[in-house]
Amino acid sequence: MSKDHQKTGEKAASSGTGPTEAGTPGIEHLPGALFRALLWAEPLPPPMLSAARQAAQGTAINWSAIVEALDTSGVGPLAITRMKEIGVADRIDPQAARRWEADRLHAELQCTLQRRDAVRITEHLTRLGIRHAFLKGFAVREWLYQPSWVRASSDSDLLIGPEDIERTRAALFDLGFVQASRTEDFRKFRPARPEEIAATEAEHFELAQFARVLRLANPPEWIFGPDYRRAAPSAFEQLPDGPILNSVVDVHWALHFHFADDRPLDTLTTVRAREGGLDIPTVSIEWHVLYTAFKLYFEAFDRPGWGLHMLADLAALLRAGRSLDWSWLEAQGAKKDLDAMLFYTLSAAERLVGQAIAPVDMMERLATGDVERPEGSKTELDLGDFMPYVLRRRLASSFLESSR
Repeated sequence: MSKDHQKTGEKAASSGTGPTEAGTPGIEHLPGALFRALLWAEPLPPPMLSAARQAAQGTAINWSAIVEALDTSGVGPLAITRMKEIGVADRIDPQAARRWEADRLHAELQCTLQRRDAVRITEHLTRLGIRHAFLKGFAVREWLYQPSWVRASSDSDLLIGPEDIERTRAALFDLGFVQASRTEDFRKFRPARPEEIAATEAEHFELAQFARVLRLANPPEWIFGPDYRRAAPSAFEQLPDGPILNSVVDVHWALHFHFADDRPLDTLTTVRAREGGLDIPTVSIEWHVLYTAFKLYFEAFDRPGWGLHMLADLAALLRAGRSLDWSWLEAQGAKKDLDAMLFYTLSAAERLVGQAIAPVDMMERLATGDVERPEGSKTELDLGDFMPYVLRRRLASSFLESSR
């Protein structure tokens, strides 16, 4: 055992919140049934609940390392909610539990306030005849998570057509939003300078961030209590005249330069929030799967330790979309040379779900690169992963291997 792991084990043992030196070192060794339960979008069904409890009782777990990994990835509200269901919330450090509970309370309030603005935005854009779709965390949260607020989301993402850029900008101004700049911890919002707006629109296929100040007339006592942490995804801030929420909206006219020529708005559908009271337009579930996989795969290289929330999203989408148009997804991967991305992310999401969902023959083609590509294109192998060069095929990771 390394000195670092030895210190972690000694500290956990002395506090009564973790394992002895024999405990597993981190989240990568968390029992599969427990890992799956902590990232499950809905309340745990009885068989899963029983399996998670059994796993938690039968293994020495380094809860300090688990908390750190989950905290880094921003899934504290989801994890603490599922831990309470399983009956293991008392296993983690009390201070960490209080922080996650504070995050949960803030997420619930923020979710409620963001919904109100989403209703105002979609009603106004609909009146103006502007096609739009809510995307990413906000849409998936309302659609697939229960309670919705366990999936923390710092802002609302909106997709429009490039032909409606200026009309949408004006529409959000009508609703009291300004194009804003801010610090990384969602503080100090201010109107963005013209050069900042121009730089954002030139680089990111999106308008500079819109923000609207929501003043909390009767703030709860816990709003800025001792366990509150000022960091994304919380957009609450204490101003001299009282607490506020910065209601933030990102408006995209393309999902990414990879998809700039695609028309996801042609697949518009409406979903109802799991808890009712909110109907929002969004794109097809196939586009949600593709874009979530894309962000999970490529952001993982830029933000180590960040991504469990997107993996949980992708697993929830696969469970919800049992009639997915897999041929469309495979064709998109082939056309844009994203078959490695699809193979690795879908494999990991299936492991989290606990069963194979994607067609076996499609996964085999993605593994070997034997997909039908546009004429003149070639298979790109995976830099940083030598196995496709050695065996001529990609291998799924060992993520949750023992629980299959």
